[in-house]
Amino acid sequence: MLASLAVACSGGGASPPGPPGGPTPVDPPGPTPQVAVLVGAGDIADCGAADRGVNAEATAKLIDKIAGTVFTTGDNVYFNATAADFRNCYEPRWGRHKGRTYPSPGNHEYQSPGALPYFDYFGDRAGPRGAGYYSYTLGNWHIISLNSEVGVSQGQEQYVWLRDDLEENRARERATRTRCTLAYWHTPLFSSGPSGGTAGRMREIWNLLYEFGVDVAVTLPKQKRGTSPGRACRSASSRPAAASRG
Repeated sequence: MLASLAVACSGGGASPPGPPGGPTPVDPPGPTPQVAVLVGAGDIADCGAADRGVNAEATAKLIDKIAGTVFTTGDNVYFNATAADFRNCYEPRWGRHKGRTYPSPGNHEYQSPGALPYFDYFGDRAGPRGAGYYSYTLGNWHIISLNSEVGVSQGQEQYVWLRDDLEENRARERATRTRCTLAYWHTPLFSSGPSGGTAGRMREIWNLLYEFGVDVAVTLPKQKRGTSPGRACRSASSRPAAASRG
């Protein structure tokens, strides 16, 4: 299953009421909504005997027809995410979209020590080498790619980085009144699938996203669905979504 999101973000709440008997405040013209297109999946490329890359090629052909930014929610290539796996299985299929892809890693990437082939393959698009979490701007959306396979608890490096990133984004949002936020990663907190999430591993990250009112969260569902941690964005067309190989 492929997840495709077209989301618009426009800012501006109503002006506060004026004093009794005074003139009625007039809202300044709101900014024009900007539509951002994100399309992606997780559990992407499997060239084992049972699949032989068929599903990866099928989803790559769907993406061929969709303009926008490609994201991944981990387990980009099976089974051990080696350099050969990326070269022989992922590259001939989703590799043609590499130039517009912003990935995140999953547990299969870490079947190779330090997920080094993942970082080698995606380069700067995978974020700081060895960390694997980063953020970027898409239209007037702030997009965060997280790494659920490294430290995710309060006080750990990724958690501290995320709080700082969200603080900076909140300041920009207040200044421009046009900022919305989406985050994606691999391991879900909630799932109706057989594994039922992973023992609350992402709960502290989830709570932090909720604290800052993040609008949309996208995860690899085990194997069902992801949900949104926060408010609906002002004037945004956004719904929780998740992607899986099916």
